[in-house]
Amino acid sequence: MAFFSMAVVDAKSGKVYFPPFETVGNTAYGLPFLDKGENPAWSVDSKLFAFVGRPDANDQGMGLYVYLFDRGRFRLKYFEKEDEEERKANQEAWEKEIDRRLASMSEIFGFFRKRVAEIHPNVRCYQGPREIRYPWPSLDVTCTEKDLIVSVNVNYLSTPDEAAEQIKSELMYSNLPTWRPVDGLGEQGIEADKCSRAWVRFRKGSFYIWMNANLNKEQMEDPGCSNEQNVDSKRLAEFARRIALELADLLNST
Repeated sequence: MAFFSMAVVDAKSGKVYFPPFETVGNTAYGLPFLDKGENPAWSVDSKLFAFVGRPDANDQGMGLYVYLFDRGRFRLKYFEKEDEEERKANQEAWEKEIDRRLASMSEIFGFFRKRVAEIHPNVRCYQGPREIRYPWPSLDVTCTEKDLIVSVNVNYLSTPDEAAEQIKSELMYSNLPTWRPVDGLGEQGIEADKCSRAWVRFRKGSFYIWMNANLNKEQMEDPGCSNEQNVDSKRLAEFARRIALELADLLNST
């Protein structure tokens, strides 16, 4: 909701310290120059924390606030008021960039759908009913083949590093079995499957793609399955991999 509240907790005593405001609003702008864009931004080895927004107390306007927390007290060390005209210009430029990316993704989907239909005539791919604009442009696609279905979500991020961070977060997700590398799948492709389900993730440049596959029927998995591969999960993994390889090859040529 573009708001946050915060407190500082002494890990030894358990004492809680509250800043001179209850909430900060208008925080969706982020801090591109601090802590990889986190808002608020802080470090455990620093007495400073910063945010972009507008607090409900000690409000000096929309802008960058840097507070010092020392000996249990908060003190405003620095404030930089937002340049409203510059913000509007940046927002307009960002909206134009989003439109450009969405148009590019729509064109990619057109080529993708045509290629899949030619190479895999039994597969049908459909674009989702909506385009996602924030936090970055995304496109939803669903592909089916008989009783198999895979959801494809294409995210068009700002930099390859951001796409790499998405893959990194997937590798740290512990509720799935060990990810396996997939040759030829973008700059880094991984897959996993279990209990009549399968997952594929890969990145190519600034694109990050996640895919979830399951059986296209009411009973989607064996209730007795306990985190292992089965015949259906292997079929789904092979199907999702085929679709992913076609999309990766198309992104290689764009």
